[in-house]
Amino acid sequence: MVDDSKTRKIMTKPLPQILDELVDSNKITNERIDRVEQIAENALRLAELLKLAMTEGNSAIDKRLSQQAPTKES
Repeated sequence: MVDDSKTRKIMTKPLPQILDELVDSNKITNERIDRVEQIAENALRLAELLKLAMTEGNSAIDKRLSQQAPTKES
């Protein structure tokens, strides 16, 4: 059995108003998706820079340690 109050609530707004609300909601959703994509792209760039910095740092440490390592004497 269908609840009459739910049916009446659904049928209270005119279709043009409902469509306008859907269009507005879609615009807001698209703006937020664009912003999330921008944040994700920035995060990826920062991760790449961090990876590069870590790799360069590791190389510098390895080089310094190899220069300080005692030589083997026979």
